[in-house]
Amino acid sequence: MNFTGIKWYSADDYQKVLNLSKESGRPILLDLHSPSCNGCIRLDREVYSNSEVSAIVNDITIPLRVITDNPSDNDRSIINNHIFVMSSTVQLLDQHASRYHEFNNAPRQTRFHQGYTQTYHESEGNLDAPKFLSQLFIGLAKKEIRENKFEDAKYYLNSALEKNHDNNEEISRWLSFCDGESFNGSSLLIDSVKHDNDFSKTVLEFASVFSQVKDEVLMDDWPATKVDDDWMWYTDCIREVGFQTYQRILSLYQEIMQHRISSGHKISKNEQVLLEHHCAYMDFKSTFIGVPDNLLDKTPKSNQRSLREHIVHCMLTERWAHGQQILSTINEYRKSNTLKKVVGSDTLNEFGEPLQSYESFSELFSKFDTYHVQLTKQTCQFTDEDIEIKSLWWEPKPVSINFRLNRLGWHLRDHRVNVLQILQHLEYKSTESIRISQLILTALAKLEVALMFTDESDLVDLIAPLKAEIECKTDEIKKHYILG
Repeated sequence: MNFTGIKWYSADDYQKVLNLSKESGRPILLDLHSPSCNGCIRLDREVYSNSEVSAIVNDITIPLRVITDNPSDNDRSIINNHIFVMSSTVQLLDQHASRYHEFNNAPRQTRFHQGYTQTYHESEGNLDAPKFLSQLFIGLAKKEIRENKFEDAKYYLNSALEKNHDNNEEISRWLSFCDGESFNGSSLLIDSVKHDNDFSKTVLEFASVFSQVKDEVLMDDWPATKVDDDWMWYTDCIREVGFQTYQRILSLYQEIMQHRISSGHKISKNEQVLLEHHCAYMDFKSTFIGVPDNLLDKTPKSNQRSLREHIVHCMLTERWAHGQQILSTINEYRKSNTLKKVVGSDTLNEFGEPLQSYESFSELFSKFDTYHVQLTKQTCQFTDEDIEIKSLWWEPKPVSINFRLNRLGWHLRDHRVNVLQILQHLEYKSTESIRISQLILTALAKLEVALMFTDESDLVDLIAPLKAEIECKTDEIKKHYILG
């Protein structure tokens, strides 16, 4: 029975709900409800039964409830597209079932085992009626922003602020967006750099500058400094300067690895796993070089995440989900030599709710860089014995840390494939100079991992000359191809 006052449609009505949304222009309020979840039960008792909430929901949305305990086939097909890892169970969707907004402070669930016949309860949440309405109004504002109805969006944003001041930063940013401070740039990696390593900063600036060179001049004669080694026969155009830089960095990586091996250092399994994870991150990040900010929230296909959602989801995975499962398991095992299940509510209590994103590409990756660098610095301290420890999470059986670390890498690869597909559907075409820059960053990722396991003071004579050479080339490219 429905005690909430909200006129819920069920998963059996799914096509009808999509049609109603298309015909009326009203968004879909998706509630992924588990009768065994205390947070979901509390939502019914304290939020959906609230007369103001139920009146607004019934009036301006199409409410759809999907059951996540022992779901029907129709329930499961929707769960498959809307619950991933620590996903909010309350979401606002468009007529194609793509998300406008995921509600913070709602219960969070993770998709559970093959067939998605059950979900794992990560957190009960703490939504009350004012917080719910504030989140709903933010979602409605995002809908209006996508339709370029900025005055209507501002009305909803101000209404959200009246209901709850916890979202002040996000609301203020969207209000500025509505007042004309739109995201109209594109992603340049140097804008988001969070690396402590000076060499990395030098390479990232080179890649950022090189990515701006127009393709039509890539084969022009290189007018600047020539080298005096074997590359002197292969640097007659700027395109080959890009490949020269790529190979120089890769060769430095190889030299460092050889230096370590000849000094008796063992290359651990953990280092090899971290290498793949970091390379996957750099490949994922570099996919967005040059992508305009105005594509962030486009969803060209039904039931599809936007580019923003892919970034935020991967960030959540490293910061709040898989990354914390790994770190907490190792820390607990080192203290007590026992396994302890890490629950999502503990992570949320430590780090807070994953904030809904409102940033540009560069701002997003500035955050992601911070989280990723922190995680890699911690995981590089693991021993091969550490990564064989089993961890307890949503799976029916313990899973090794080694598997979870590998998962971080191929999870990013998985989402990069999806991002490339979205960019293809959006008819975005990368340039040759950007693709060369992406290769340079792949080489840098390998080098960065090698430096994590090496005393850099032993490598000054190897690193300093290449750093100076790359800085010189960056300045020359700026002079001849960007500023000139």
